Amino acid sequence: MIEKSEVEHISELAQLHLTEKEKEIFAHQFTEILNYFEKLKEIAIERVEPLSHIVDLHNPTREDREQKPLQKGLSLNNAP
Repeated sequence: MIEKSEVEHISELAQLHLTEKEKEIFAHQFTEILNYFEKLKEIAIERVEPLSHIVDLHNPTREDREQKPLQKGLSLNNAP
């Protein structure tokens, strides 16, 4: 469990001014987050291939095509 003193230390490093109630809340939340990471360690990932990108994209950019430019009046209609 994360102690309130550790939250105070983290808040000093981040230059945050927390109330006592906020320190208690963050201590509880940090503890829950760390417990979740412990659960993630239980997952068997030995046979999972590492990814560089979650979606298999080879070239996510569109083709560069020459187009007629907007007329000056039409483009200025979008300005305030």
